[in-house]
Amino acid sequence: MPSYFSIIIELISICFAIFFIGNKRGWIFIFIPYLLLTVTVELIGYVLDNIYLKSNHFIFNLYYPFFAGFNFWVLHHCINLIKKISGWIWFMLVTIDVLVYLIEFIVNKFTSFVQHTNIVTMLLLTIICCYYYYILLKQDKYFSLAKYYPFWLVSGIFIFCFGSTMCSIFYIQLMQIKHKYNIPIRIILYFIFNIFLYGFWSYSFVCFGRKKK
Repeated sequence: MPSYFSIIIELISICFAIFFIGNKRGWIFIFIPYLLLTVTVELIGYVLDNIYLKSNHFIFNLYYPFFAGFNFWVLHHCINLIKKISGWIWFMLVTIDVLVYLIEFIVNKFTSFVQHTNIVTMLLLTIICCYYYYILLKQDKYFSLAKYYPFWLVSGIFIFCFGSTMCSIFYIQLMQIKHKYNIPIRIILYFIFNIFLYGFWSYSFVCFGRKKK
């Protein structure tokens, strides 16, 4: 599955963000510059890999702290809307992720993608998303989930991170399918995860925009 399909999905999500968030105040506004950064990195990576035939690991490894940090930050805000969590817990989670990232950088000098960091990040984010669902279910207050934009932000992250975690666990099996049947199943799965991630985010922008009217 060509990577430019993912870029198209991200561009569509940016359009939703600009149209429904615009210049409205609130923490969700940061999605616009983040998505612009993501598309820029994806475009650079695509050009390096497909036109110049060079490794794009370095650019994605530099971008990775922004990806991880942003998703931790989004979950922090979504959880704090219904329950305050100690800052020390967030600090420890992020510290674990940063340490793995730094160790991987020291070991391989970014000559390959920070795969171990990615596994740890996806696992931590998946656990946090599950905790969000747990405290949401425990609330006495009624939430119309169809219109509750934080729920869709978290759900997009959950599907992407849980799916990525499963791909890491079953990496060998997925590679066997690729070699045996010549089907890039792992790439196809990530494309599907991207559809859910940016599709749910786009819908959350719609919910946010309508909520503010």
